[in-house]
Amino acid sequence: MEVPDEIDSLLQSSYNMMLLTKQDLTVNGSRRKLILNDLQRENKQIMALQDENRQLRETTDEYLTTMRDILESHAELETTIEMQDQNKEVDDIDNIIFEMANTDLESRLKGKALKMQKMMDELEILRKSEHQALQLAVQANKNYKEMFKMACLSNPSAINVLKSAMRIINEEGANAEGHAQLDTIQYEDHEGDQDSNETIIQKSDFA
Repeated sequence: MEVPDEIDSLLQSSYNMMLLTKQDLTVNGSRRKLILNDLQRENKQIMALQDENRQLRETTDEYLTTMRDILESHAELETTIEMQDQNKEVDDIDNIIFEMANTDLESRLKGKALKMQKMMDELEILRKSEHQALQLAVQANKNYKEMFKMACLSNPSAINVLKSAMRIINEEGANAEGHAQLDTIQYEDHEGDQDSNETIIQKSDFA
C-alpha cells in the first residue's frame, strides 16, 4: 500500500506546481504584469526606432541632394575648362588667372566630396545598426506577444488590460504632438510680432 501513496503524493505535488505556474499568469500574477510591462516598453522602443529611421532617411536624402549638386558643379567646371582651352583669343594672363581660380575651386570641391563620402559611410553604418536594433526589438515583441497569448488562455481579461495600456500610450503620444504644434504656433506669432515692429520702425524713419 505504500507505492500508491507515493504515486498519489507525486501527483499531488505535480498538480500543486502546475497551479503555482498558472497563478503567475492570472489577473494578479507577477508574471503577467512583467509580460505587460515588457510589451509596453518594447512597443515604445519600436516607435522610437521607427521615428529615428525616418529622420535618418530624410537626412540621407539631403546629403544625396548635396552630393548631386557638387557633382553637377564639378561637371559644369570641367565643361568651362574645355571651352576655355578651345578659345584661342583669350590672353595668357587670363588663362593663368582662370587656371589658378579653377584649381582652388576644384580642390575645395574634392575636399567637400571626401567629407560627404565619409558622412555617408558613417550614416550607412548607423543605418545598419538601427535596422539591426529594430529587427531585434520586433522579434522580442513577437516573443512577448506569444507569452501574452499564453496568459490570455488562463485569464481572458488580460486583453482588456493590454488595450487600456495601449490607449494610455496613444494618448501620451497625442498630447506630446499637441504641445509641439502649440510651441510652433507661438514661435510663428512671435516672429510675426517682430516683423510688425520692424515695419513700424522703418516707416518712422521715412517720416
